[in-house]
Amino acid sequence: MSPEYKTFVSKLLEKTINKMAIWNKTSRENEFILKLADGSVSVDSWLDDDNEDLFVDLRIWNNKGEVIDILTHGLKSPDYPELKNLHDVVKRSYLKIDDTLKSFIKELDSNKVAGEEDELPF
Repeated sequence: MSPEYKTFVSKLLEKTINKMAIWNKTSRENEFILKLADGSVSVDSWLDDDNEDLFVDLRIWNNKGEVIDILTHGLKSPDYPELKNLHDVVKRSYLKIDDTLKSFIKELDSNKVAGEEDELPF
């Protein structure tokens, strides 16, 4: 990965970790997109059934919605861990996993009864 892309990934991570990036889900199962002033960036992760390898990609979109660059790395690539980490952080941010866990812990720490009974459909 070029030094410019390493800087870009680092800045995306920083903004996402600091809850200053609004990622959205695309129609693909594990792809998330961040819309910026001059285009968008997406990150995706998937298993290639043909050769049973894990992949992650970073796509750069211009403001016309055209993909203008793609970085794709498989599990064996030295850049895979960096892009996979970005994908994992983005996914956790989008799904609000850490906020949900904090809420669960707060609820379980309280003196209140946890959970609700399901109403039976009669």
